[in-house]
Amino acid sequence: MSSVVLLCSSAMLNVFIGLPIASRGAAGCQWIKRGKTVTFRNRVTEFYQTFSAPTSLSADIELINPYEDSSRRRAIEEYYAKFFNDENVRVHILGINPSRMHPTATGVNYTDGYALENFCGIENSFSKSRELTSDFFYQVVDAIGGAEEFFGRIFPWAMMPVTVTKKGNYANYYGNDVVEDLKDLVRENVKWTSQLPSTGRLVILGSGENQKFFENLPGSPFGYNDVRVVPHPRWVLQYNRANVDKFIGQYVDALT
Repeated sequence: MSSVVLLCSSAMLNVFIGLPIASRGAAGCQWIKRGKTVTFRNRVTEFYQTFSAPTSLSADIELINPYEDSSRRRAIEEYYAKFFNDENVRVHILGINPSRMHPTATGVNYTDGYALENFCGIENSFSKSRELTSDFFYQVVDAIGGAEEFFGRIFPWAMMPVTVTKKGNYANYYGNDVVEDLKDLVRENVKWTSQLPSTGRLVILGSGENQKFFENLPGSPFGYNDVRVVPHPRWVLQYNRANVDKFIGQYVDALT
């Protein structure tokens, strides 16, 4: 049987007790699970392995778990083994939901086949055509010091971490035709995310509906004491490519 103990200096104990749950790691204290290490890698793998769509889901809505595809499962496992095999506190990111499972989609958040190989150092057979979201996201990764530095400090996730389709067509989780089916699942996912080791800071990708949905969720801000919002990466490259350096700066300021 494993046990959980608090590793904390006496000088920091009172500070720890007074902090919100999600930010207690910032006090210099850590929960240590003796007998078994519960890393980001372990938790994310378990999430994908145990994910199931609600039985109440409308018949024309499908939730596609990338872990069910062998190539994407391998990419996910290698990525989390390389960058998240620890329990260190990180800044959390919550974006929208992944795109459809097309040839560039690796199953790793914000990471196309090109980025997975050329930035993360993980060889793969996915198409090396660039996705706009991944293209901009990895310009930010590079600006913060590269993949090892970035992922050592930041945990990229999503409000709905699986692909959503409605009648076979891609849908955003907050769309009027799917949101009633998905809102409870989204809330549970955000709650799950907030319980991962955190500095207390959350960065929301998407200053429109994604931000609004988070703010209106029961329980928001889920223990985060520093919530920041930046424009969605796709929006930046699709509509503001001429100002990309400005938006990279906004991301760096929000994440570091």
